[in-house]
Amino acid sequence: MPRNQRKQGGKKKPDDTMSFEKDPQKWFRPEDHMPELPPYLDCLDVFGASQSMKKVFTKRGFKCESFDVVLGGVTHDITTHLGFLVLLGLGLSLLPGALLALSPPCSLYIFLSSSVHGRSKLLPYGNVSNWKVQLSNRIVLSLVIFLTLLKEFRLFSAVLEQPKGSMMFYYPELLAFARRFHWRQILTYMGLFGHPLEKGSWIWSDLPGIHSIARKMDKKMRAKLRAKRARLNKTYYVVDKEKKTVQGTKELQSTAKWTFKFCSALFDLWQTSKMNRQVENIDIHSSDSEGDDA
Repeated sequence: MPRNQRKQGGKKKPDDTMSFEKDPQKWFRPEDHMPELPPYLDCLDVFGASQSMKKVFTKRGFKCESFDVVLGGVTHDITTHLGFLVLLGLGLSLLPGALLALSPPCSLYIFLSSSVHGRSKLLPYGNVSNWKVQLSNRIVLSLVIFLTLLKEFRLFSAVLEQPKGSMMFYYPELLAFARRFHWRQILTYMGLFGHPLEKGSWIWSDLPGIHSIARKMDKKMRAKLRAKRARLNKTYYVVDKEKKTVQGTKELQSTAKWTFKFCSALFDLWQTSKMNRQVENIDIHSSDSEGDDA
């Protein structure tokens, strides 16, 4: 018996021809999670259960994939080993200059759940003894790690959206990443992009020209949105005046998705940026050719 396989204390010493998993069917198969080569994606919509971005890009003849636990179950769960690998594989499938759309779950970062999450500027991680708060922290941290890894291998632009009152922008690791890569912050209103609610939203992005989708809400538009909601006959909030509390209804959950109009605005902005880069590359190559001729 080879020396490295002799039993020591009743146990076989590991060597380089063994596996701790005996069943070949359970061995990890990295080839099943490899990104398509060469890269093929123009857009990746992370946490895009509604697939709004995918619909807009596909309609215009471009490739986009959506990643969300609602769509893919455990294979799209960023908190699992498999889910993170799938996300990383999709990220590595991005073409140069592709768009990364990010809308992390906001439910444990907004005012309506403040009694649960307990977040503040001084306590950005919130009540970490609560399992749901731990999960929401894990999701954002894993997202930051994904973005950091992807920055090493791919050139892309990102757009991250959160409701105006979200505490996610105080999450230390996300804040550090945004500052490191010079993300800009703008305020817009989804209600001005076809949303039934005003829904003020902060956008963090490094997409050139992102300031062009900034919007301001006025009294006239607020009145129009109130009339629109009245016609829809939907209740998004329940106010208890005695207890002085506000609770969101199930209808509120559906308002998290990006509207077709907003996605179209992002697409137009991305396409303009892409065309500008192509023109810049042509100019650079032309200058190089002229220099060679000289």
